[in-house]
Amino acid sequence: MSFQDESGSNGAAMPTEAEGESSLAAVHSASEVPPVSAASQDVYSNGVSVHAAQPRRPFSPMAGRCTEVSLAETISAVRAIASIAPPVAWEPNGVHLEGLVNMGVSRNAAVKALYATGNAVADEALSWVIEHVDDPDLNDEPNIAGYFPEAAVAPVMPMEVDTYKMVLVVNMSLKMGTGKIVSQAGHAVLALYSAMRDMGSPIDNWLAAWESRGSKKIAVRAQDTAALQALLAKAHALLLPSLLISDAGRTQVPAGSTTVMVVFGPSSQVDAVTGHLKLL
Repeated sequence: MSFQDESGSNGAAMPTEAEGESSLAAVHSASEVPPVSAASQDVYSNGVSVHAAQPRRPFSPMAGRCTEVSLAETISAVRAIASIAPPVAWEPNGVHLEGLVNMGVSRNAAVKALYATGNAVADEALSWVIEHVDDPDLNDEPNIAGYFPEAAVAPVMPMEVDTYKMVLVVNMSLKMGTGKIVSQAGHAVLALYSAMRDMGSPIDNWLAAWESRGSKKIAVRAQDTAALQALLAKAHALLLPSLLISDAGRTQVPAGSTTVMVVFGPSSQVDAVTGHLKLL
């Protein structure tokens, strides 16, 4: 069979499929394939996921100018490099770690939380601990690549004095007198403090730190009852101890009036709820 190119002249006859296979067989038979190297056999017998032991083959027709490397030798070289490469070191943020420990979180749990949340924000790590508080291995030694418990962590910077605070938000729509506001604020402080004493860790650690630094309390103002309810929802979303005070209605305001909202916790988290409000 023959063919013509675009100019109309006859080209070389094309081989049939059988002729092509015979030619390929002749080429292969003329090239001696070296046996599988000992290294290939060893790696294969050790269970490496290789579909077939690979003999050494020239890289190209220019193989005389190339170094011949078998698959097994490549795998062996990679393994050798990996075996001597040290693991990437990881250390928990020292400031966040000590802050979490001061809140009552175990050191192992704090390290796991910081690793899981990116080692950047203590509040996120604390939320992770709360979410995993029922994990049976929460306080076990962390299994983190590159983390060595005996190694020194990042330098611990002095923590701010006002680590925790309580904020009372007064409902200004009720037009309460000074004495009434003081009375309602007192109810709020006592109610929340009593409730927190039964909450356990880490709240009891928060209270201890708060009491040791003067029990900071701040009073601010909100527009109306709806504003207090929205603040309470935000505090609950952040898992901060908080509640509303409703008056009995004996003086100045109707019974059931929501007079004060109170929230307690780490200053940065409390500020996320009430930081935008003006002082009373």
